[in-house]
Amino acid sequence: MSLDRSSLIRDPSFVATPLNRPPVSDWGLESQDRRKGRRYRISIRVDYGNEAEKRRGTVYNIGAGGIFIRTLNPLEPGSGLEMTIYIAGGGFVFADGQVTWTNLVEADALPAGMGVRFVRIDPVDRLRLEGHLESL
Repeated sequence: MSLDRSSLIRDPSFVATPLNRPPVSDWGLESQDRRKGRRYRISIRVDYGNEAEKRRGTVYNIGAGGIFIRTLNPLEPGSGLEMTIYIAGGGFVFADGQVTWTNLVEADALPAGMGVRFVRIDPVDRLRLEGHLESL
């Protein structure tokens, strides 16, 4: 399956500003089309990997269905990973995910990295992450 690059054009609604901050509303992971939800542009640390290998990256944007991790060494699409997403006040959130796509070229419109779909996130961690995003 090849990646349709035209679908990767950045949606202006992805950018959150103090005056027009999108609400975090539907954090349910059951939705078939998670990409239609609001996303937050944010820069926070994320550790990810599996038992054999751990890596560190930066969250570029995040939404109800997943995150984009900015990294020059993305995992292969289809790879499963465990993530620790660090939030304000020394807190963190655990989530399991699956790489859905990668971008290998660093550019202004889209940095190098990988799109990760949330597979599992504890409801308490989901609420903690939602609270962090709403406080931005």
